[in-house]
Amino acid sequence: MVGLLKIMRVLPVILLFYTHSYSQCKLGEYISIKDHPKSKGVNMKIRVPIGWEVNEGNRPNIVKRFVFNNDVISLSYGILVTNLPTFFSRNEIIEEIKSEEDLRDWVKTLGGGFNIGGGFNFILGSSKLVLVDGYPSIYYKIRFKEVQELGVTFIRKMEGFAIFYEDKIIIVYISLKGYCKNCNKKFPTYENFLERCFLNISNSIVFPEQYQLPSYE
Repeated sequence: MVGLLKIMRVLPVILLFYTHSYSQCKLGEYISIKDHPKSKGVNMKIRVPIGWEVNEGNRPNIVKRFVFNNDVISLSYGILVTNLPTFFSRNEIIEEIKSEEDLRDWVKTLGGGFNIGGGFNFILGSSKLVLVDGYPSIYYKIRFKEVQELGVTFIRKMEGFAIFYEDKIIIVYISLKGYCKNCNKKFPTYENFLERCFLNISNSIVFPEQYQLPSYE
C-alpha cells in the first residue's frame, strides 16, 4: 500500500476536465472483456459511446473496437491485450520509465510489436506516464504522414494508453481517419474531437478486481 501511495504522488491521474465532450461521445452502458477469448484473463470494464458500433477485433490480440463514422471522419477505439515477457509490479514500471527518452523507447517498441504504426510512416508526438485506474500507463500520440489524392487530403492520427497490467500490456487507442478538401480549417476541430473522445471513453475504465464494492460487480 505504501508503494502505491508513492506512485499516486508521483504520477498524474487522467484529468477529468474533458467530461464536456461532444454529443457523439456521450457514454452509454459498461461492457466487460472478462472471459473474452482474447482478453488473456484481464478483467476490465469500459463504457461505450452512445450510438457507436461495437465490433469484435479483427486481429489476434484486439478484443473489441468501437466505431463512429460521418461524412468527413472515421473514429475507431480499440482494446488490445498482449503478454509481456515478465511480470512488472507498479513500482518497477515507475523505476523503468524515468525520462522522456525512456517513454519514447517504449512507444517505439509498442509501435513495432503491436503494429501501432500500421505499416505507415508516422511521427511520435508527446508522451507521458499517467495512471489509468491505478495502473501505470504510457499516454502517447502519433501522427501519420498525410496523403493527397485528387485534391482530397487523407489524415490519420492516433492516441493511446499502454497500461502495464502485471504480466500484460493493455493498449486502448483511438484512431482518426479524416478526408476533406479544406483540412487546414477543419482538422483542428477534429483533433480536439479526437482527444476529447479518447479521454472521455478511457476515463471510464475500471479494473473491478481492485474493488470490493457491489457496484463494480
